[in-house]
Amino acid sequence: IKLPKPLEPEPVVIPEEIAVQPSEKETAIATLKDTPEKPPGIKTTPAEKKAPAPPPEHSAFFERWNGECLVYQITWNSIRFGKGMLACKETSNGYGEIYHIIGLSVPEGRMAGMGMGLYIMDAFIDKKTLLPYYYYQYSKSKNKEDILEIRFEWQKNRYLTKYRKFKDGKLYSTKEENVKVPDIAYDGISVFYIVRTLDLEKASSFTIPVAFRELWDLTIQTAGKRIENIPCMGKQEVYVLRPKAQSDEGFFTKGAMDLWITADKKRIPVYLEGTIALGKARMSLISEIQLEAGTTFNANTITDILSRFN
Repeated sequence: IKLPKPLEPEPVVIPEEIAVQPSEKETAIATLKDTPEKPPGIKTTPAEKKAPAPPPEHSAFFERWNGECLVYQITWNSIRFGKGMLACKETSNGYGEIYHIIGLSVPEGRMAGMGMGLYIMDAFIDKKTLLPYYYYQYSKSKNKEDILEIRFEWQKNRYLTKYRKFKDGKLYSTKEENVKVPDIAYDGISVFYIVRTLDLEKASSFTIPVAFRELWDLTIQTAGKRIENIPCMGKQEVYVLRPKAQSDEGFFTKGAMDLWITADKKRIPVYLEGTIALGKARMSLISEIQLEAGTTFNANTITDILSRFN
């Protein structure tokens, strides 16, 4: 598996395959500026759509998830596609005390030979507010590659995007935008962790603003609880959620998806299903790993973890 090499002082995934590297190998480290004091809030609709929920009690959740690494089997129309991974660790860098979160999909076998489906997301979020500082997204399919970078400027209520497109290793398109943002918004990978902090017992729906090239709302409908047989866990009670995305970005596909999260203290996402081109894609949990203290998210670490599962 060929994966990105890290940049210093904190690893951000920059693919080795790209001949034209980002200007001066840009890093995710920026001068520390004002951190929003207002805790994140999310709109809920248990009865009235206008009734805001109190800030999620996220501290205990993220303490449990520090060092958590979840490995998934990905299938496409029942065809084995590859592996997926979600991981979170506490660290510090130029932004201060943060959580570093990564998510990725890596094709295997015939899919890898066809050059399909390498996808990587990487985010730094504030440890106290859970608001993002920086988001990096890389995708590769055959001879085409895309890089999206987002830098959040909360003191100006905006975020800056830089979107680059490559073909045969050569940069052919760059687009930069400034996007206005409300008091809160989350990036395309940490939003999966934010969903896990929500009060899934009381509210029937949630609306969460998500920042990609454009800002859009992720709507999540709750559909109760049920018992499911999880491959690596046995029978578990899970919350059944139905996220509805407005765009095909990150791990999202436009339209409704199914997401199962364990109904316990760990709130582990064990299953995700969405409709994509020519069928359905599914991610099923196959392992939960606790990373050792000091683990760095780099190509060697990721390759070692994924190679444990056939």
